[in-house]
Amino acid sequence: MEHQQAEPRQPLGQAQLDALWKACDSDDTVALVRLVEMWQATPSDLARGIWRAIDHSHPNMVRYLLEQGVDRVDGYVIKRALKVGSIPVLEVLREHGWDDIDMKLSEVALTALLCATCLPI
Repeated sequence: MEHQQAEPRQPLGQAQLDALWKACDSDDTVALVRLVEMWQATPSDLARGIWRAIDHSHPNMVRYLLEQGVDRVDGYVIKRALKVGSIPVLEVLREHGWDDIDMKLSEVALTALLCATCLPI
């Protein structure tokens, strides 16, 4: 039996990437899931979408992107989520690997825990 190799996926164009990232402005993942399946989007195609999902405080979208392999739980992501003041997004980030709540966020020794405790409730 002869195995056919799948043709390599062509890189997505800017319009397709823009559509993927725009879909991250919502907390409803249905539209993004369709685009990901249709265009066979990779984690690197989706990477910028996490910033949009965080900026709009959409924990379901952040969760979906992380589950798709967007590996961006770093200090910059945490700072962005803290700036937005989204406890639900921070909780999703903790579920997906962020475990250093005492991480330094700047040279003036602010930690993520200190910033989180200052968030309005």
